[in-house]
Amino acid sequence: MKFFYHPVFEKHETGSMCPEKFSRIDKALSYLKENHEEIKPINGEEYIFRVHSKEYIDLIRNHSSIEDISQPLSEAYASKKTYEAACYAAGASVDAAKLSLKGESSFALVRPPGHHAPFGGFCIFNNIVIAADYLLRKDKKVMVIDFDAHHGNGSQHFLKDRENVVYFSTHEHPFYPGTGKESIDNCYNFPLSSGSGDKEFIDIIDNELKPLLNSFNPDVVGVSAGFDSMRDDPLTNLNLSTFSYNELCKSISKYVPFFILEGGYNPENVFKGVKQIFEYFD
Repeated sequence: MKFFYHPVFEKHETGSMCPEKFSRIDKALSYLKENHEEIKPINGEEYIFRVHSKEYIDLIRNHSSIEDISQPLSEAYASKKTYEAACYAAGASVDAAKLSLKGESSFALVRPPGHHAPFGGFCIFNNIVIAADYLLRKDKKVMVIDFDAHHGNGSQHFLKDRENVVYFSTHEHPFYPGTGKESIDNCYNFPLSSGSGDKEFIDIIDNELKPLLNSFNPDVVGVSAGFDSMRDDPLTNLNLSTFSYNELCKSISKYVPFFILEGGYNPENVFKGVKQIFEYFD
C-alpha cells in the first residue's frame, strides 16, 4: 500500500493554540517513510474549483498572503503556506482516488484536513468531496465513509442529494459541530454517545454499513479517516481501538478503498490507526 505526502504539509502553520499541527502526524509519517512507498502528489488547485466557490477560494488565498497566522473561518487557521498546502492536500486526495480506479488502495496523509470545509473546524478545502467529485465525473458510484469523531458537516453539505454517491458517518453526538443527529436523503448518520467503543461501532458496521454496501454496490469507497475517534484523544470522548478500523477495512476491502486523513490529536493514536490500516491492506 502506497501513501501520498508533500513536505509543504509541514509548513501549514496554525499557531500554538490550535491542536491541528504537524506534530500530530510526525510519528505516522516516520513509520510510513520507513516501511512504505511514498508518492509526491499533484497540485490539485484545478479540482478545488470544481467543488468550492471562487469567493471561498479567494478568502483562503487572501488569508494565506498575510504575514501572520489568521482565521479565515471559525477554528480554521491560515498562514503563508496554507493555500499551497491545501492545494496539494486536494491533489493527494484525487491521486488516491485515481489509484483506486487502477485497483490499488492508498492513503493520503494530508493536512490541512477537510471534512468540515467550508464551515471551519481546522479544515480548508474538502479533500474527500474533491476526490469523490473526481470519481463522480468519471461516472463512478462512490461511497464516502467518515469515522472521525466529529460529523463531516461540510461533506454532507456537498454530497446531499447528489446522484451516485452515499455519505456514511459515525460520530460523537451531541458534539461539535452539532450536525448529523439523523440520516437525511443519501446521507446516513449514526451518532455515538460519549464513551462509545468498539462494540457500538462494529454493531453499526455489521447492521448498517454492510447492508448498505450490498444494496448501493459502489465502484469505489473513499474514507475520511479521523483518528480522534480512538480512546485517549484530547479533544473527544469516543473509545475506539484499532480493532474497529480493522473490522471496517475488512468490510470494504473488495471496493478498493482509499483513505484521507482527517482529525486525530493524539500522535500515538494517529500512528496506531495508520499502521493498522496499512497492515490490513499489506
